[in-house]
Amino acid sequence: MSLPVFLSYAHEDSDFVDKLAMQLVQRRVYIWLDRWELQVGDSLITRIESAITTASALLVILSASSVESDWCKAEINAGLLREMNEKRVVVLPVLIEDCAVPIFLQNKLHADFRSDFDAGLRTVMEAIAGVTNAAMSRTEGGRYYTDWSLDWGETEENLITLRLTFVQHATEASFTVLATIEIIGNDEASDAHRELVRKTSEERAHVSLLDLISGRLESIEETRIVLSDQFEKGVEYLFVDGSSKYYVKTSARRMGTDTGRDVLVAIDEHLVNALEYMKDVMRQPDK
Repeated sequence: MSLPVFLSYAHEDSDFVDKLAMQLVQRRVYIWLDRWELQVGDSLITRIESAITTASALLVILSASSVESDWCKAEINAGLLREMNEKRVVVLPVLIEDCAVPIFLQNKLHADFRSDFDAGLRTVMEAIAGVTNAAMSRTEGGRYYTDWSLDWGETEENLITLRLTFVQHATEASFTVLATIEIIGNDEASDAHRELVRKTSEERAHVSLLDLISGRLESIEETRIVLSDQFEKGVEYLFVDGSSKYYVKTSARRMGTDTGRDVLVAIDEHLVNALEYMKDVMRQPDK
């Protein structure tokens, strides 16, 4: 499971790290910073090892202090080893002052904060976007891969609405499937959602709502959509949770070359995969 972005730094650079961390949090990036996460009685080594080995990205703060720190070197080596093994975790050097950059980091794209903080921050955001945006990603596996995104807003009647869009690509055939899940809540559902946004965050409120819808879809015997031609097919549902009501419309259509075979669209699985990714991005290390 992926975790937030891990910051590797020497404590002499804490002032810069605090400033960078606050900027990342304001941009809804979930980060792991030892001084924020460690509690009294926590095992320092165990918690940091857990964060490094399961992080989505490792930001290596490079300064005269950090390049001489044995502890930082250990963190860097662990992160680079995982990147080489999995080719997934982003390792980004962050240069904050002139120093001797370790040889194994010299050929990597780096964020340069030495003269322009904003320019360095833009580089960081661009580098980690692919593993920190909880509202869009790609799911791969088997004979298909699926690109998806989540958008949200309100209707003219001030009812909350969420829409997931999936584009499923066949790796061994020349066709594509476009599928959507649209959710509209009634007044009570909309008020409850706004209150959860206020208490937690927009992303966590989205996950909570999508979790509810996913659970209801799972309880239905058959939610797959059968596509035989180019025309859109869909199913509508009404889910009730106390006084809250959710109107859900699922739809799918195929495009590209006609293979002569029906295509089954597992709309519930698309939602489960998107939810799993969203939770991963927001996940915190085990206490």
